[in-house]
Amino acid sequence: MEEFLKEDKPKAWKNALIKKNLLIEINNEIVLTERAKEILEYIEGTEEAPVIILKEEKKESFEEFVTDLYNCIENKIFTLTGKKNFKNRSTKFLKSPKKDLAERLELFFKKGYKVDYQLIKKALLQYAEEAITGKNPYSLTLEYFIIKKLTDGTYKSEMLSFIEMMEDESTTINSNNYDGGFNL
Repeated sequence: MEEFLKEDKPKAWKNALIKKNLLIEINNEIVLTERAKEILEYIEGTEEAPVIILKEEKKESFEEFVTDLYNCIENKIFTLTGKKNFKNRSTKFLKSPKKDLAERLELFFKKGYKVDYQLIKKALLQYAEEAITGKNPYSLTLEYFIIKKLTDGTYKSEMLSFIEMMEDESTTINSNNYDGGFNL
């Protein structure tokens, strides 16, 4: 494992492992966290499984996710505006009907994008808030933000770029605030 850490691996791997609290970067040196050591010992068969690996998470169905997401978006808009929807500068409604939101998310996944439901929810809610509060005055509708077909027939997802930006910011924050390996 030590050899693996010393090799130059893509930045995305390193950032993902840092985000999962398996690695910490101290003065440009990568160090395994206690959690990573426990998992490694379990894999090598020298210790019993840590609780983390045995924990099962309930998977949310796509329909449940879309319904929850739609309601959260509607609540966010209502909280910020007092209305159930919001018109952007081009007078288009920010929130699409639930059926259109589901179809757009299905297209997003069919095009091969693999993103966790919670990241999508977080990105859409943050984007909606930025559109409403004026931080992003030239906002797209959420439908086009998720994925849109370009004139050349290809597809582009602004949401994917937004999620990557959010992850980069959180990784930067986490690695700059090293807590000595203690959970705060």
